[in-house]
Amino acid sequence: MAWKESGIILGAQHLFKGIETIIEQIDVIAGKSAAPVWQKPSTWINVLGGAALIILPRVKRLPATLDTLLTVGGSYMTTKVWDIIEQAMAAPAPAAVRFVPAIPVYTPPTPVAAETAPTPVAVEAAETAPTF
Repeated sequence: MAWKESGIILGAQHLFKGIETIIEQIDVIAGKSAAPVWQKPSTWINVLGGAALIILPRVKRLPATLDTLLTVGGSYMTTKVWDIIEQAMAAPAPAAVRFVPAIPVYTPPTPVAAETAPTPVAVEAAETAPTF
């Protein structure tokens, strides 16, 4: 491969990375940044646009430099398919489990009515009282 072809391939990848970044701003504008990857407009623009860039030089005769540039760029853009596959296969993250010990609720003791004990005098009187 000549330096020219290497430069075209390298340049195409960098160029289309920039284009991909610009396309992803559509998600921000549409409010779909947090949506799953298959619901983002940028995903479909990248995949379908990339496929079109690959097919275009096959259908229409273009100069070799432009053919290579579009084919490499389109190929790069279609790698968004892997993002869809990775997100579809990813297991949902388990919810964080945190141990929170039960906090005992303080209940003040309830006052108990004190039984009145007989006074010593009354006890003595009862003991010394004659029984009939």
